[in-house]
Amino acid sequence: MPTTRGQHLIGQVIGSYILEKLLGYGGSSAVFLAQNRSTNEKVAVKVFLPRSTMDKHAQKNFYQRFLREAEATSELDHPNILSIYSYGQYNGLPYIVMPNISGGTLSEYVTKYGPLSLSQAQQYL
Repeated sequence: MPTTRGQHLIGQVIGSYILEKLLGYGGSSAVFLAQNRSTNEKVAVKVFLPRSTMDKHAQKNFYQRFLREAEATSELDHPNILSIYSYGQYNGLPYIVMPNISGGTLSEYVTKYGPLSLSQAQQYL
């Protein structure tokens, strides 16, 4: 990864989970491999990371929207939608706990194997 954004959270305990490894990141969040301290289950934890360009008001609005979306998504039950185990805030940073799905990202797949065929894309959709 070209940046270490989010690395400072490795080893931190968020809820019942210890962040072990940075799996990836986007413009405003990082996803970590984590372990449940009680069950030893491996999960993915997505943590919102504030941008230096966001003022406090914009950051607060984004946090609230992030948590509302987590709440709404946690109520969905469908085989093609990733479950949300829990969500909340850690030291003011919103987070979402989800199952860890191995195998990499869609971007990594496309880089390795090329674009999805229409039938493959339809399966995912």
